[in-house]
Amino acid sequence: MRLLLLLALLVWSTPAAAEQPIAIALDNTGEAPLRCQYLLAHWMSRDALRLDPGAAAELPLYRQADGALFLRQPGEPRPLFVEALLCGDDQAFGETARQLDLSALRRAQADRLALRCDAADPTICRLAP
Repeated sequence: MRLLLLLALLVWSTPAAAEQPIAIALDNTGEAPLRCQYLLAHWMSRDALRLDPGAAAELPLYRQADGALFLRQPGEPRPLFVEALLCGDDQAFGETARQLDLSALRRAQADRLALRCDAADPTICRLAP
């Protein structure tokens, strides 16, 4: 019984071995401010960033071995699992937001995704060369 508890504690206390840091780099190439928002598990959302025209930023994420993407937040002991990332015009987010394709990150085909986004209707985010 002690061995079983020790093994469970060892597996539970070492999540870093099963998670890999990854990133999404966004560059706002459009003329309007861009807003991005995470859709999290359990129907929650969280603002990711707001980018002025010509600005760029990087969103740090983590990936589990099974392809699940998640955030680590200060003061939050549990990972926040990311179902989707939406980006759109900051002033008309509901009408212009589009879901970004994160499949390459989920399938471990990439550790970093670089996108150039324009918040024109509809929002377009393309892979950066």
